[in-house]
Amino acid sequence: MSEELRRRLLSAREIKERRRIEQHLATAGLAAYFEEFVPPRWTVEERSRFYRSDTRASFSTPLTTPEELGHWIERIVTEQGMSAPLMAATNLENFPWIKLRHLEMGWGVTLMETLGKNLTLLSQGSGRLLVFFEEEYEYVAFVASTPAT
Repeated sequence: MSEELRRRLLSAREIKERRRIEQHLATAGLAAYFEEFVPPRWTVEERSRFYRSDTRASFSTPLTTPEELGHWIERIVTEQGMSAPLMAATNLENFPWIKLRHLEMGWGVTLMETLGKNLTLLSQGSGRLLVFFEEEYEYVAFVASTPAT
């Protein structure tokens, strides 16, 4: 398969997925939209650090129901002083970030249902990055802030 064909097939699949994400979030009351966004360099470096086995999680909780995980995510976001608008990574090559314009009660569960359990959230306003992912027996979260210049 040529690279050009691979790109076109990927683009077609991701356009469908983009529509699904937008529709699911809108149906759940989360105003969200895709926009071109290049994350700051420090966030890329921090994300790669979080996935190393020698990095300790900032937060962890035993694996539990999606509702409890969603509330746990919402609580950490609030405790970290993050608020809408938030950028959320989508894991799509062509549409890597979606902006959440406002957050309503239960948004954590909705986001996990839509984007999966491994979430990356960035608040440009507070300069905070949160990365959540599922480990073998627990769910972990890592937090980083904009480095001082």
